[in-house]
Amino acid sequence: LNILREGCDSIIPIDLVLEYDSKLWDGECYFTYMLDSTNLLSVDQISSYPDQFKFYSIIDKGILISSVEPEHIANELDIKEGDVFLSFNRGYDSWLKLWGPNYSDRDTLIKVLRDSLEFENHIDLRDYPELRIKSKFQDDLQQGSVWLRIITDNRLSEDKTVLFRCVDTYDRIVFYKRSPDGTYSENITGTTIPNKERDFHFYKGKPITKVTLRESIIDTLYIKVEQEGGFNHPPFFDSLAYDYVVWFENIERLVLGALLGMMCIVAIYFCILFFFMKDKSYLIYFLFIVSLVFTLFELSGYGDDWLWPDSIYFFQRITHLFTIVPFTLFILFGSSYLGVRKGNIRVYRIGRLLLIIAWILSLIVLTDEFLRFGASSFFWISANVLMAACLLALLVLTFLVSIKRTRQNYRPAKFFLAGMIVLLISVVLFLLTYEISGLLITLFNLSPDITTILLMASIYMGAIVQFLILAIGLSEKMRDSDREIRKSQQNLIIQMKENEALKDKVNRELEEKVQERTKEITDSINYAKRIQTAVLPPEEELEKILPEYFVLFKPRDIVSGDFYWVKQIKNFTIVVAADCTGHGVPGAFMSMLGMSFLNELVTKSRFDSAGELLNRLRKKVKDTLKQEGKALEQKDGMDLALAIIDNESLEMQYSGAFNPVFIIRKADKSDKDLEEDYNLIQAGAYTLIEIKGDRQPIAIHYAEKDFKTKNFQLRKKDSIYLFSDGYPDQMGGPHGKKFMARKFKKLILEIQEYSMAKQKEVLDETIENWRGSHEQIDDIIVFGIRW
Repeated sequence: LNILREGCDSIIPIDLVLEYDSKLWDGECYFTYMLDSTNLLSVDQISSYPDQFKFYSIIDKGILISSVEPEHIANELDIKEGDVFLSFNRGYDSWLKLWGPNYSDRDTLIKVLRDSLEFENHIDLRDYPELRIKSKFQDDLQQGSVWLRIITDNRLSEDKTVLFRCVDTYDRIVFYKRSPDGTYSENITGTTIPNKERDFHFYKGKPITKVTLRESIIDTLYIKVEQEGGFNHPPFFDSLAYDYVVWFENIERLVLGALLGMMCIVAIYFCILFFFMKDKSYLIYFLFIVSLVFTLFELSGYGDDWLWPDSIYFFQRITHLFTIVPFTLFILFGSSYLGVRKGNIRVYRIGRLLLIIAWILSLIVLTDEFLRFGASSFFWISANVLMAACLLALLVLTFLVSIKRTRQNYRPAKFFLAGMIVLLISVVLFLLTYEISGLLITLFNLSPDITTILLMASIYMGAIVQFLILAIGLSEKMRDSDREIRKSQQNLIIQMKENEALKDKVNRELEEKVQERTKEITDSINYAKRIQTAVLPPEEELEKILPEYFVLFKPRDIVSGDFYWVKQIKNFTIVVAADCTGHGVPGAFMSMLGMSFLNELVTKSRFDSAGELLNRLRKKVKDTLKQEGKALEQKDGMDLALAIIDNESLEMQYSGAFNPVFIIRKADKSDKDLEEDYNLIQAGAYTLIEIKGDRQPIAIHYAEKDFKTKNFQLRKKDSIYLFSDGYPDQMGGPHGKKFMARKFKKLILEIQEYSMAKQKEVLDETIENWRGSHEQIDDIIVFGIRW
């Protein structure tokens, strides 16, 4: 029960009765106010010199109706001669208090004092501009500082402790309490006061302070309220008996705490379900329960006491989020639970649009709360009403979808519909707590306190019942899912058996066709191999031209993209080892082009230097393949090593396209003279001399230049090796890595004591052992000649 029953809108002496344990406390309360335009007055000045400071009551500032003309509109509004208009400010008397923080910026509600009785005339003055009535009281409140004086008369035979509570938040509130010795102590709070400097405690989210009303003494209390920009309505304080609040809170916390504990257990259950089932609907419902717990903490007032005592004003600004967040999660859960997106995409899109609009309006209101753009009352009303309309439309839409799904014999929808109805009933009971409690107390002679607690707990109980119903519904949904999965598995098994039989038939037919086609292709490739082998230099010709030699030729496929070529013109021997782009059939075509071009360029009558021979070969390749350097054109060509040896003088000309040539000879002190021009490696009695080719292919190239001719003087018993990159690049070994050029050089040095035929065997055996189970990745050619 409020001591200040009419808040700050009345100074009429009222007999107040507070009932607790059959004890009665009667008291009278007088309320007056004074404006402090200077904001410099102190409580000592005001209390010490009361005659100098005039405190007004609303009657003092009221408007007396001296007469009413017979035809005036006032007669229709029941306004009579002698009435005193006390206030036209609607403040907290308006139903609009449900939709926002405060809409008391205009005078719309008449309060009339008639024959010492106060009553309200519920008319909207905006509809009757001809009355031309304006509230003087509201004009006074445009000041930024107001003093309130409250005179109390305690008629009990003992001291009584009460809690004075400010219903609204202001920049600064100072409550002055007088001690028995006549001095005043002060308690300070307000939005501009840092948390650590606030003296007030909080109850149900509102700042409170204890006041002891002394036995049989008329006492005077002062409250100073400061608000930048003035006030929209009088500061509103109410009063509660301290011992009653303690008793009420103990019972309330016991009941609500038990219910909240049950809600948390249900939330943990759904969280565990999510981790095991990986169904997002369980996660959404878990978040819904958690958000609802926070919302219920806020509605019951315990959020400010327990969860965010140092951030009360921040959470008061975001109060509407405690509605829209759990509502959003509930709608998302309903959409997932009922399968709206799959069942009716149009309804899903409408619901998503409504939810987006509601959140945009919510964020606009939230931004104005923090940045203080000074939005008008019309803006607040419009934004909140539209947001509420969107949420209500979503609720109705979800309700209709659940009914439709129920009619479609979707069994889990029945549980969702039942849970939704239970929660809606509990929300209505919670919102109408005080209206319904009076009716129940009258009809059933129930305890007012217990009735109020039970009605406030209705939303908790409704939420728990809904959780249990939906838990059963989710279990039913899981059973339906299992049945569908089993049915799908059975259908899948039947289909797989049918497919297996069909597959066997198709496989047999395909296998026959593949074997037939493979035989045709293999025959064609084998024929191509015979052609390629016929084009390569035959062994009889090699034995006539070369002294001791070997050719390790290992195509990756049946035909090869690598080739070797030998030609003797007069006293000169020309030796080539080449690696064409690609392998298999495409590489074989390119290799045959290469050999054909070399036969054309090198005739019995003439041939060029090694470098010029490669230049002319490159031109033939470019012209034949129409390579002009355009974007996306093919870049086919070859890497190649070419050596021309004078059989009498043993002078060698060498030119290479990427590929080098190795020369192996007996180690000699004079070999050190070659270190400046060539790479040398010495191992045992032999030295390896590497002559590198140019960094360009026999094909179109972005940085073309003429191939260089490098002259080198061979000695008798020198060995030369021309090769492709297939050997050093082969993957294998214990770690599946490349053989590498360094290991290849070392191997060639180690086998120099062997004959050329033996060297071929060692090279072949080594690379096969290295390859092991790995596939051959490229064609391999190693051409060795000992002079």
